[in-house]
Amino acid sequence: MNAKVDSIPKGMVAPKNTMQTGLSSAWTRATFLVNKDLNEKIKAVAYWDRLTVKEVLHEALMEYLKGRSVKPVPKKRPLEL
Repeated sequence: MNAKVDSIPKGMVAPKNTMQTGLSSAWTRATFLVNKDLNEKIKAVAYWDRLTVKEVLHEALMEYLKGRSVKPVPKKRPLEL
């Protein structure tokens, strides 16, 4: 059996998608590697501008993508047997 499911006390239900827990449908959680110096600058901007790191990153990414035409990544076709 699945160890995660086994560790849940009886009567409790495991969350279906923990990546979306506490988020609106427009957001998702993501993990990125960031240069240490950039990370410190992002945190400093957030501190001095009284914003969250999430807000600073959102603003920076929106500015970077503004006016760009971005094609969606093609979905992988299922493996044919």
